[in-house]
Amino acid sequence: LEINDVNVRTYVDWAKFSLQRIKREEEASAQPSPQPLGLNNSDRHRFPAPGVSRVKRSMAMLKAIEAYAENQRDRLVEYLGKELQWAQLPQEIQRTFQTLSTATNSSAREPALKIIRALTELLERAEVGGPSDYPKQAQAVLEKLRPKLTLYREDVIAVLERPELILQYDETMLLDRQLIANALEYTKWCKQEAIPDDDDEALMFRLFELKNGFIVKSHKSNGEGETGQYRLVIVDEVQDFSPVELSTVIGAVDEVSHLTLVGDSAQEISHETTFPGWEKKKK
Repeated sequence: LEINDVNVRTYVDWAKFSLQRIKREEEASAQPSPQPLGLNNSDRHRFPAPGVSRVKRSMAMLKAIEAYAENQRDRLVEYLGKELQWAQLPQEIQRTFQTLSTATNSSAREPALKIIRALTELLERAEVGGPSDYPKQAQAVLEKLRPKLTLYREDVIAVLERPELILQYDETMLLDRQLIANALEYTKWCKQEAIPDDDDEALMFRLFELKNGFIVKSHKSNGEGETGQYRLVIVDEVQDFSPVELSTVIGAVDEVSHLTLVGDSAQEISHETTFPGWEKKKK
């Protein structure tokens, strides 16, 4: 087939570059992550209450965090529209914000942190030699907002604190408020004791992807790493992926038609995998 330079990785190895970026952003926001983030550690787990993984690996939890991220993005756009004095900014910046913020189709909306990055870059250029110092003031507003959008662990907790949001997406009828309360308690405990959790990391990874519009594909010596999407991804043993994990993979390809899934639902190895079936995967 003349296919070269193909990376073969487990999900954990593939996700670790983005998780390391999440760790750095949390540290910069004075919200330290458990150590070591994204690595297998035999001491990393306390056994959670029954059903906790089922909640956090469910399709309902996935839809809840996606709705949460979209709402957060809309609130950011509304806040910037009111907070910034657009008349004092160059028209190029005004047009860019209008373009980034007005898409009505949710799939075409630009992610929250991409909006902040785009505006910041334009403001930095406008600041140099400009007649007004307002671009610098506007840039300070964006710099204050950015860390608040990178508290991915706090976002997971915020969603778990809203059981009605999760339950409205639960088509299985297997979740209830007590299970969600148990998941919330365990997540808070992991944060307090600085213990990573695989399910939390998958949720944080998905939030990172939703807010940035990319993943971190590799590590570089400067700590940043290459970001972007893939042209082709093949997933084997897909029946062992949770909806949350698989959504991060789907979001990592530039076109969904460039994704190949291989698996057998009769070979699930975990009762908490919550494999929703092939018809749900197609959606």
